[in-house]
Amino acid sequence: MIFNAIQFLAMKSGLLKRKTSLATLTYLYVTGMGVGYYINEHLACVETRGIATRLLNPTGADIVFPEFIAVPTELAKQYITGAPSIPWGDWMPFVSFWSIFYIIFIFYLVSIASIFRRQWIDIEKVPFPHVLPAYQLILATQSKEYQSIKLFILGIIIGLFIQMPIVLAATFPWFPDIFMWRRDTCSHGGWFVRPGNPLANIVGIASLNKNPISFALAYFVPVNILLSAIIFWAIFLCSAQVCYMMGYYTGILDVPGCCRQWVISTLKDPPLYLTATSSVGGLIGLILSYLIINRNYVINTIKTALGRGELQKYESEEPMTYRMSYIALIVSGILAIALLMYCGLSLPSAILVLVSAFVFIFAQVRLIGIAGISMRMNWYGNFFHRVLLWPVAPSPMTRDCAFATDITRQWISDTPTNGWPTLWTGFMSYKMASLTGAGARNVLKVLLVSSIISAITVQVAILWTGYTFGASRLPALNRALGVDVYAGCSTPEAISRFPTIGTLSDWMPNVLAGMVIVLILGFIHARFIWFPLEPIGFVAAFSIDSIQWGMATPFLAAYIAKTLTLRIGGSKAYEEYGVPVAGGFIVGCLIASLIGGTMLVIKFFYPY
Repeated sequence: MIFNAIQFLAMKSGLLKRKTSLATLTYLYVTGMGVGYYINEHLACVETRGIATRLLNPTGADIVFPEFIAVPTELAKQYITGAPSIPWGDWMPFVSFWSIFYIIFIFYLVSIASIFRRQWIDIEKVPFPHVLPAYQLILATQSKEYQSIKLFILGIIIGLFIQMPIVLAATFPWFPDIFMWRRDTCSHGGWFVRPGNPLANIVGIASLNKNPISFALAYFVPVNILLSAIIFWAIFLCSAQVCYMMGYYTGILDVPGCCRQWVISTLKDPPLYLTATSSVGGLIGLILSYLIINRNYVINTIKTALGRGELQKYESEEPMTYRMSYIALIVSGILAIALLMYCGLSLPSAILVLVSAFVFIFAQVRLIGIAGISMRMNWYGNFFHRVLLWPVAPSPMTRDCAFATDITRQWISDTPTNGWPTLWTGFMSYKMASLTGAGARNVLKVLLVSSIISAITVQVAILWTGYTFGASRLPALNRALGVDVYAGCSTPEAISRFPTIGTLSDWMPNVLAGMVIVLILGFIHARFIWFPLEPIGFVAAFSIDSIQWGMATPFLAAYIAKTLTLRIGGSKAYEEYGVPVAGGFIVGCLIASLIGGTMLVIKFFYPY
């Protein structure tokens, strides 16, 4: 999206005279996603932690990782402190493994997106709130056809006006902190409550999000989802308060909001066990209900792949044939199992990694496609391994258990920017193609090429950065060096904390309750459209996004703004006025962030 914003500014300033087609702008957007989900801080930190584990916890490194991930001590020291030259021959196993690891899962996940593309994009028209502002930006480059260009530019100006003071306050200590960004603000842009604040007495409130982009993005979320999430958030606040009055969560009022869910937590502690209820049970319930309702579509894709399905007449519109999608899915799945077994996983454990990836990532993308938020939390990804293979963690710890736990936590239940993004980027690319009219097949080619090249080149970039500057000197990487996060995978006691603390008998009822609630809500909502409580709203409200990241605040503001828009001017006012202004606002915030990022890069090399 940043690339599109730069082009928009170039065109409006007269630097770029020739108008670019919608298809080309779509490919630029897809390329940006393919690159951005690999060339980023999170992926570099994940790999850096593996390297640092060799020095922080050599015993744990031997348990969790093969040597080509937790590299030998001498190589680890060179990367962390810097060295004049890179011994590429010694690093080649590291580079080869990560490149192959990411590329295999590029094909595995994008195959799933291609199989379900028609159902999600053409039939259900899943909104994908993150795509819609980028679409407004693409339309704005075609100013003669875009009737709301003035409102879009107004949104950009407002976004710049709001975001630039935040950027300047973060860059220059002397600049007035107008939005109190340097005080009581978490990295996600949420204001957190401190002990003694009146709001701190509300157990369920950890932070309230004030990130400007979050408010504008929530405006693109369907209004029924916003209302449902707000209602369930209120139910959560009441439930947490009642539990506190009953003697649970003792001491939580003395914990600052930024740490409230990590220390004493409604997410991981009894009796709510919300990680089990929402992140595990809720997400499994979402995918079960989806597959039950759309079972005929799934059966038709299989029949079409075998040459006799009803969807054959639509295959020319697909990114690849259903037969090719299933072949890619099966082949990449087999290669993934082989690679994981080579790393020390057993066959059942390797298969469960693929199952977990499908279930949890598919459900997360469903959540972000409708509600605009994901269930990012590196706790619950190992649920199936814990229940089916290791109800009691093995003692002594085995690499099978340790590495499977690490993979499912880091790449399945955590952020897609850790390196498994193509179920996310696949669906979002197909959504953009449907809006602009670009060919889905060409979009898939662009996504695959940009993702594969990025997955390989990022390995070179990570090593070059470490050897040139020293990872310990770079703020983005240095934070990955001081904490042995993989100790959470190397001992039986640590494994027992995931997906939440306690034994299976403690939190399994919460998992089942979450599944049943989602299935019941889905059934009722399908039968009675007017019913205000929606399963997506339940999962969103009881998730870490609402509780720790404070997304209830943007949801409430967006619900009020969107309801007023629809009541006053109807859908026409929303589409012709609300959407351009909100889309422009997000672009303005991103342009301000780009300016701020550029200033910080300059400041790193030339302090001022």
